[in-house]
Amino acid sequence: MPPPSPLRDGDLVGLLAGGQPQLAVIQSIDQRRCELSIGASGRRDRLPLRDLERIQPCPDAGPIARRLADPPWLLTADRLEAACPRRRDLASAWLLLAPDTEAPAAEQSLDDLLALVGSADDPAQRAALWLWLHSGQLLFRSRQGRLAARSLNDLRSLRRQRHREALAERRQQHWHGTLRLRRPLQATELGPAQQRELELLMALAAGTAEPTGQQPTPELRRALQAAHCSTDPGALRHLLVDLG
Repeated sequence: MPPPSPLRDGDLVGLLAGGQPQLAVIQSIDQRRCELSIGASGRRDRLPLRDLERIQPCPDAGPIARRLADPPWLLTADRLEAACPRRRDLASAWLLLAPDTEAPAAEQSLDDLLALVGSADDPAQRAALWLWLHSGQLLFRSRQGRLAARSLNDLRSLRRQRHREALAERRQQHWHGTLRLRRPLQATELGPAQQRELELLMALAAGTAEPTGQQPTPELRRALQAAHCSTDPGALRHLLVDLG
């Protein structure tokens, strides 16, 4: 496979900002960095070329788009939503590309996947598929323009992990909600992480946490603030009484 051609002014690219996928248009390139117009608002920023993944090269003719909604891309939120492949088509593509064994699946390109679920010539479909690939979906790995279907065992393992994470998040939210409302609770309702936070509050209330340097996490501090409770031992003792 020939190496990809260098990025150019006007190319439609993708980037991950704070873990979130975003679309951008290259405005100019200076050595190893480029100026970008990012997102629907056209926010300007300069980033290294290595942080970008080309989605579609700019046509040779015509001016450079200053925003995603400008020609030749014409990308709006509504158009991207309408262009996103159907879940059924994406699942069918995974079935075709997933390995039969635990051996790694063959790598594919964005064009290869588009051939199964859409049109490689449609910028909206290309952009929508790239956004989906980086949205936290589990069917495909995607990195630096190459993607591969995950094995069935990998999918099962990831789904179990996400289920555990979601359960832990619900427990944490319930615990912090109980704190905010100063509502009596049963210690058996708490998971290990919540038990540790309760033990920390008890140690702070008893004045025994200082030698170990233990301090509430920012999330726990916010829950205490919502309960109108400081980390003063007396205030914590009143809170613990309310919690039963």
